[in-house]
Amino acid sequence: MQSFVTDGGTVLASCAGIESMSPAQGYSVHEQSAREGEFRGTRDNHDRVKVELSCSGGVAHLRVRAEGD
Repeated sequence: MQSFVTDGGTVLASCAGIESMSPAQGYSVHEQSAREGEFRGTRDNHDRVKVELSCSGGVAHLRVRAEGD
């Protein structure tokens, strides 16, 4: 299991999938599936941090995309 820290919060994941998502202050978890998730700003729905899980050589990798106004 690996921990990935993003602006929107912390993602705990392995090659098996995203185990949990803990939002940072000012964010909430909007969506979570085995391979993708999204944090959204609690003050502004347009502040988003999207994550996508992949696995290479038995190591989990997290692609992070921040979107906002």
